[in-house]
Amino acid sequence: MSPTSDGNKDAPFEMRVSTHDEATVLALCGACTMSDAESLGDKIMEIALSPAALLVLELSDLEFIESTNLGKIVAGYLQLRKRHGDLRVVAPQPKIRHLLDLTRLSTLFGVFDSIPDAVGKRPH
Repeated sequence: MSPTSDGNKDAPFEMRVSTHDEATVLALCGACTMSDAESLGDKIMEIALSPAALLVLELSDLEFIESTNLGKIVAGYLQLRKRHGDLRVVAPQPKIRHLLDLTRLSTLFGVFDSIPDAVGKRPH
């Protein structure tokens, strides 16, 4: 069985891009299913290949994510690291946080309570 959260799989998926200081913030909302993998991967890679050195994933409104999409996030993280950038996660809901802990991705990305906390942290 692939890792997923047990959230609402019917909530429409939405991505919102904004900036905070030198960081690009990508807010993921709703249910991120396999049908969203291509658009999520494309958006993350677009940001990872841009001049932005820091991508912050804001997950407070993300209710569900399938493992395919976790792979897209990891691919973006690896691309950012190649360019001396970083990816950080902010405010995941408890079920999403549990999934990040279970897959040990929380140790790779770092999980923060707020966007200012994530932006203010020095790269690892």
